[in-house]
Amino acid sequence: MRSTSLIVGALAFAIGAVSAVPAPQTGTSPAAGPSAPFQPSGPDAASWQTTGCTADFYPNSRLLRSGYTEDKQAMTVGKCLTYCGSLGAYYAGLEYGYQCFCGDALNSPTGTVDTPAAQLTSSNDGGCNTVAPGNGAQRAGGPNKLLVFQSKVNGPAARSVTITNGSYQGCYRDDPNNRLLPAGTYGINDNTVQGCATRCANSGYDLSATEYRSECHCGSSSSVGPPANKKIDESNCNNSCTGNTKQICGDASALSVYKTTLSTTPPTGTPQQPSPVTARNGQKYNFIGCYKDRADPNRALDGAALFSNARTIQGCITTMADRGFKYAALENGNECRGGNTLLYSSTVGATCDKPCSGNSAQTCGGSVYSMSLYQVAA
Repeated sequence: MRSTSLIVGALAFAIGAVSAVPAPQTGTSPAAGPSAPFQPSGPDAASWQTTGCTADFYPNSRLLRSGYTEDKQAMTVGKCLTYCGSLGAYYAGLEYGYQCFCGDALNSPTGTVDTPAAQLTSSNDGGCNTVAPGNGAQRAGGPNKLLVFQSKVNGPAARSVTITNGSYQGCYRDDPNNRLLPAGTYGINDNTVQGCATRCANSGYDLSATEYRSECHCGSSSSVGPPANKKIDESNCNNSCTGNTKQICGDASALSVYKTTLSTTPPTGTPQQPSPVTARNGQKYNFIGCYKDRADPNRALDGAALFSNARTIQGCITTMADRGFKYAALENGNECRGGNTLLYSSTVGATCDKPCSGNSAQTCGGSVYSMSLYQVAA
């Protein structure tokens, strides 16, 4: 009887202990913040917080572009945070376990992440499931998945900055085939908001706009507005400038537009169309008109295609003459094309009104497959 009583008592104690454990609650959110494998770590952990896991757009458009380092043997979250912190970056991100990216703007279409930090768990990792080679307890992104951290110390890129005698007008939709601002310069490695505004003002334009990090477009408010129906949400302008990562320079087909009073007198008169033009080898080329081009792969000239942010008529013709081409054509302000056969010949719908990127007094074709065409003199 005594042993039986002991057994019954033990069972009663066990049942009571089990019933004392709170039952799991359904329909409630987990505690705020990511689980341990996704948290900041290392000596600078207190200066960072987890933003979340999101898709990276390799190879088309990296989300973070201000800095990069990698360590296939010993990368950790802490190493990446320290590196990006030393650059003054607002964001740090790990990918594929060993890659570390830094940036001041999250260059995604929405400026947000796919899986926010509060939702990150080992069973809901958003694809950020690759361990850091230097610390197997840490997650360091995944294949084309970026684990993003945000600095508590460094500031982000500014959507609106102060420029000399000017002000920010907003984010506007652009169309590569029908530019909102007609005079454009491309591939500027040190592009900044002020630099673009000065460039435009020096050419007589009171509107300047940066686009897709390295582009600067100019126009006159008297002719283009810009129109209110082209204004879009600020989140569409989310790409940092090549010359200052703390500034926003539009995004793909999105313009960060500024208006300045440095100069409000637009260029007048018809841009120069010199003819004939003498190349370096002494060969003369005559301007024969504004012709329509076609999209790839059916270009009117298929011998060569070059792009430059310092395009001039003389430079293009000299280059194509050196290559022995019969035809030279300028297009979209910065393109130079050449060939020996004109594969498509039509002037219908052609509009050549694009200033050359290297000389705004010259015309280098148009933006809607229109080319200023030159032919070697007979």
